[in-house]
Amino acid sequence: MQTQITTCSPYTANPTLRNMVSKIVAGSDVNVHAVEAFGKTIIRDIIGKSVFAYKFTRKYTAKALGNSLAV
Repeated sequence: MQTQITTCSPYTANPTLRNMVSKIVAGSDVNVHAVEAFGKTIIRDIIGKSVFAYKFTRKYTAKALGNSLAV
């Protein structure tokens, strides 16, 4: 782990998301960093509605780095 952090430090000024092991940089479609905001938006939308009336949409789905890579 120490070798990985030394060669690919997560503590840099570079704001890109990347895999520490494979060093693959996430594309612009990866939005997993916004998952907390998605959750808060869903909760805000549910308040005051019937549980059975609310419909979950893909609009609030987080896309991780693993989902965007073709293996």
